[in-house]
Amino acid sequence: MPASASVSLSAFAISGPGVPSTSGRPASTTKRSQRSVAAPMSKASEKAAMISARNQGQSCPGVGQNWSGSIDADGMARFLRSIYPQKTAMHVAADTGLPVESIKNWLNGVSAPGFRATVTLALNYGPEFLASMVKEKPRWLDRAAREHRQQELERKLESIKAELASL
Repeated sequence: MPASASVSLSAFAISGPGVPSTSGRPASTTKRSQRSVAAPMSKASEKAAMISARNQGQSCPGVGQNWSGSIDADGMARFLRSIYPQKTAMHVAADTGLPVESIKNWLNGVSAPGFRATVTLALNYGPEFLASMVKEKPRWLDRAAREHRQQELERKLESIKAELASL
């Protein structure tokens, strides 16, 4: 098989024909049976995926790497509190649609946002949010955060100039 046709699987479907349904109906007639659920890769699977990719001349950066030392959860909390010093969780929930209780847990260090929540926060607050979560920022992220902040300040400046002109 050519290298471009080879695929390394990191997830498998756990629903469908032959898988028991929780609704009591046959799995083939339930809506849930039409969905796939990704399962985390085992260490052995991660290693096999890296070896397979290496053998095909590809690379899988970060597969199997422990990123916990690179993430700054306190930085995320500081960033969100800098935007909303009072009632931070309530305001962030209003901006993002994420649950207030989850946000309170993140701010108090009880838990950290998952993938979907992190993407939602990044889409709402831009590259500065992502930069706040990383201890050693890659150049591209640092540059994107600075450019985003500059654009925000320029918009504020234009707004102030327009307000001054109207006086």
